[in-house]
Order: sequence, then structure tokens, then C-alpha cells
Amino acid sequence: MPKTPKYFMYFPGNYRWSAAFVNMLGRGSYGGADISELHKIGRLLEGKDAEDDNAWFDACTTIADEVRAHAERFRASNHPVSAAAFYLRACHYYQMGERFRTPKDKKALDVYRTAVDCFHQFAGLTDVKIEVVEVPFEGTHLPGYFVHARNAKSARTPCVVFFDGLDVTKEIQYVAGVPDLIKRGISVLVMDGPGTGEAIRFRGHYLRHDYEAAGSACIDYLEKRDDVDPKRAERFYAAIRRYWPGLPDASLSPGYAGIRPKTAGPKAPAPDFEIQGPRRHGVPGLVHLFGIESPGLTASLALAGMVLEELG
Repeated sequence: MPKTPKYFMYFPGNYRWSAAFVNMLGRGSYGGADISELHKIGRLLEGKDAEDDNAWFDACTTIADEVRAHAERFRASNHPVSAAAFYLRACHYYQMGERFRTPKDKKALDVYRTAVDCFHQFAGLTDVKIEVVEVPFEGTHLPGYFVHARNAKSARTPCVVFFDGLDVTKEIQYVAGVPDLIKRGISVLVMDGPGTGEAIRFRGHYLRHDYEAAGSACIDYLEKRDDVDPKRAERFYAAIRRYWPGLPDASLSPGYAGIRPKTAGPKAPAPDFEIQGPRRHGVPGLVHLFGIESPGLTASLALAGMVLEELG
């Protein structure tokens, strides 16, 4: 009996494109995708080779062009609400099309610029208050968006800082939960950090090991705004002093809270590590490792051996 995948596969046997489709589908509830438009992309890719990233790029950008044309038609006819929605989706499709195109040639970078412009058009038309901001960073700037809280209980609101992952962007990050946070009275600073988005493509900010430098720059920026409450950071001292009473004043510095995928439910016993190689998903040269928690450090050499075995 064939083994049924545990995840949705729009393209049977093609893990990479299917994973990207799931990514886009997941943005639908935040306005980032429309299933009929995604299906148009899928139809354009019917019969294409799984390694044909030019076909992926062309399909995504073709539909993005179509969606952007609708946005511009709505804007010209003075329908800003409709125009904003179409610009946001066009941005998402452009960037998802560009992500697999490597190296980033002129065609890819031109599409990326168009995507960012679409988001700026969205920001200017939507009823959500979005500022395009530049955060000072080591003599230059990092690009970002400050999304203002709604239903705020005070003039100075709490704020969450989002840095995107290696293959995500600040625009894609916006349609990954930001609307839910601002509804709850929390402002959001969404950033392209070193190694991602505009920062790597157009500003020469490469990925670096000391990412706290970018995080600290964002904290410094937020502390100077009159609509963000920096004193909320002081609550960390009270929380930590419950188990470390001697914590000195001014001894904490900004850090990061990551989201780590779990392979078991809240009260389920801890499972073994999940390792998915080409024999599982069919993509040559790709190995996924899930559920690697603290024991992963001790098991790192054994895990490396299993990865080599998966790669043949």
C-alpha cells in the first residue's frame, strides 16, 4: 500500500512546491491569498518538472500581474477597499514566485521591487494604519513597517517585533498574524533583518551570527517613539526575581522568543526526532529535522550521521 503523506500535497510527489502552496493557503485568512487565484497558479504548473523553478516563477508572477491589474483598475475607479485587497495578494504572489529563483538576477529583483511597491500601495489604501519605517542600524538603516494597534487602551501601547525567517519577508510576515495582534491592542514592528528581504537584496546586510545587534537597534528605535510603552520591559525584572531575587537592575538586554514546531501534543509523551529525507518526500538533497529539542545537542553527531545516510 502506498504511504499517504501526512500533509496536503497540491502537487503529488512534489514536496517543495506543495509546501509553498500550503504556505500561501495559510495566509488566506489574513488576506494574503485567494484559493481561486492559487488554483490558477497550479493549473499553469500542471505537468511541469518539479525542479523547473523558472516555471514556478513564471506561473506565480503571471497571476500576480493579473491580480495587480485588478488592483489598479479598482484604484482608478475610486474603490480603495477592493484595490487594497488585490495589492496585498499581488505582493504575496510576487514574493512567493521570487523565493525559488536563485541566484537573484535582475528579473527576480525587478519582481521583488514590484512586490514591495504593491505592499506600499496596500498600506496607503487600507484602513489599517501602517507606517513605512527605517530603523537606524550601524550607520545605515533596516527597512520595516510599524503597524499601529487598534482598540488600544492607552496612547502608549505594547509592541511586538517580528523578524522574518531566512526565506520569509516582512510583507509575508504581515499576513502571518499581524492583523490579529493589532486587534488586541498590540502594535507590531515588522522587519527585514540582515540576510532577508530588502535588507539582503538591496542594502547589502548579510546574514550574521550576532542577530541581537538588529534586535537591539529595533528596541532603541521603539524607545524613542511616543506611542510605544518601553516601561513594559521592566515587568521582566519582577517575573525573574520570583526565582532569582538578586537579579541586579539594568542587567537584562533584549533577546528573542522563537516558535519551535512540536511533534507531540501538550500531554503526549515525547516522541523520537522526526527526520524526513528524500526517501520520504522525494526531493533530492533535502533533509528536514523536526522536534529537535534539548537532547538534540547530545545527539548531534548521531543526527549528522543519519543525515548523511539519508543523502546517500
